[in-house]
Amino acid sequence: MSTTKWSNATVTSEGLSLQAELLNGGGIEFTRVMGADANGDDKIELTMQPTKLGTAKITIPVLLSNIELTEGFTMTQLRFYAKGTGGAPATEILYAVVQDEDGDQIPSASESPGFTADWSYTFQFGNAESMTVSLDPAGLISLSMVGQPNGVAALDANGQVAASQLIAMLQSASVALAYDDESTYEEGDYCTRDGQLYKANADIATAETWDASHWTAVNVMDLIAALTGEDIPTSASDPTSISSQLSNLESALTTPPQEYSLPLAEGIIPAGGYKNSYCKNQFGELSISIGVTGNFPNSTIIFTLPEGFRPTSAVVFSCYSATLSASTSDQAPACITIGPSGVGTLSYAVGTLIGKNIYGCGSFLAGG
Repeated sequence: MSTTKWSNATVTSEGLSLQAELLNGGGIEFTRVMGADANGDDKIELTMQPTKLGTAKITIPVLLSNIELTEGFTMTQLRFYAKGTGGAPATEILYAVVQDEDGDQIPSASESPGFTADWSYTFQFGNAESMTVSLDPAGLISLSMVGQPNGVAALDANGQVAASQLIAMLQSASVALAYDDESTYEEGDYCTRDGQLYKANADIATAETWDASHWTAVNVMDLIAALTGEDIPTSASDPTSISSQLSNLESALTTPPQEYSLPLAEGIIPAGGYKNSYCKNQFGELSISIGVTGNFPNSTIIFTLPEGFRPTSAVVFSCYSATLSASTSDQAPACITIGPSGVGTLSYAVGTLIGKNIYGCGSFLAGG
């Protein structure tokens, strides 16, 4: 789109009245820019970019995109809307109109996907510092603003912000509130002043005007480089430091789980020299080992696990029976079922000759 041909600009009478408010201490905020046809009907809203203030003037870059335009039209007018601030009338008015007799054809999104155009217009004022622009944070940004001050960071070939730009962004980041001469500070508190980050080197128990001797200039990158695991919380909701969490994890991974004696049912005793036990590791996996002696009719209760070591649903593990002579020739298969109540019950097929000893081991994920 030619910006040369779009050179016929006029401030409306309402715009002149609003401009006069600048002399009374008021301000002007540009609220939106619309593209209109020859009938003066607004057809498309343009995105305003960050402005550039000069001596007695303000430059407003604007970007046109047809991404939501359903019907093409010939644009013959650019219409700048504004409202007053600082005591000036706050009602939005048509401030200025830029016209072109022939106009430009703006295609719909279906006719020409991705069609864009951008340019800038400068308005002269007696005190341009009183001028502001209402920017849509979800608005589009033109290529001319990429990599520019007050624009956006360019992306590298991997679609990421380049490290050099990240460093510049961090160095200029506002990470603390501006110094307030009506507030008190403790040693180690941070504030900003004239774009510089400072750290208090002493308690300031009484509010005071800026005293440079009480503050030390610091650099954001130096602070980041000095961070340790003790300085970084696990999350916004968990203040535990990352170092502590890693230490806890290392301890959990290297410390053997505590072993407990298995609570056997009445009449069930440990087999000679056999240790009946259970333990739960840091992942909630429970391991159990059994070697008992007794009389074992089908559905005999062998043990009951305490709360915190029980499965959420029934689990079954294999075991076997043998005689007191420990002969392997008379071993018989069986199984033990543990329910959510923690009760471990022996079962076997009808007709199985069960010996006096039961041996087995198994594991499962414990619930409550």
